[in-house]
Amino acid sequence: MSMFGYRVLGFGVGAVRLPYSISYLVVAGGASGAKDNAEGPGGGGAGGYRTGTYTVTPNADYAVTVGAGGAKPASSNAYGINGSDSVLGTVAITSDGGGGAGYAYRAGLDGGSGGGGGGHGYTGHPGGSGTAGQGNDGGNGFASYYNDGCKGGGGGGASADGGNGSLSSGGTGGNGTAWLNGTTYAGGGGGGSENDS
Repeated sequence: MSMFGYRVLGFGVGAVRLPYSISYLVVAGGASGAKDNAEGPGGGGAGGYRTGTYTVTPNADYAVTVGAGGAKPASSNAYGINGSDSVLGTVAITSDGGGGAGYAYRAGLDGGSGGGGGGHGYTGHPGGSGTAGQGNDGGNGFASYYNDGCKGGGGGGASADGGNGSLSSGGTGGNGTAWLNGTTYAGGGGGGSENDS
């Protein structure tokens, strides 16, 4: 989910002083998970998460772009699709889209938070890298050919790396982060297991 939020600071008794300082939250679109009909696809990475303060002036125009989440992969054995960037204001407070997950044969893609790596045969592939100050890395895929144990890594989240796949399960998505309103944003997607549809 992509999100913008703000909180105005500095109201009080008497004349209003301009300009205003707002607290902002910018979250980019998260990535979709990979698609693989046989082995362990990774989970999609969360969109980048950025917060801070920003000075605004009444009656001024500020550009806002809300990044979309990644689309469902169109075919089997396909990467998840990266989310799109979100942008707030004239100084381009940009938040990178989430990294697409690796299907069974591939590593996760980089993004705001990295996508989880896939698991295939004897090889667990690495997760993608998150963007510093915005997110975390995706987890690694797991592969155990003899035990039908191919599992994908979880996508990275705003506050934690995605979990690594294991013999028993796909990796958990990395945790998101709570903002001023108490809502948690930008959690990563969980990794898939062999023969999940």
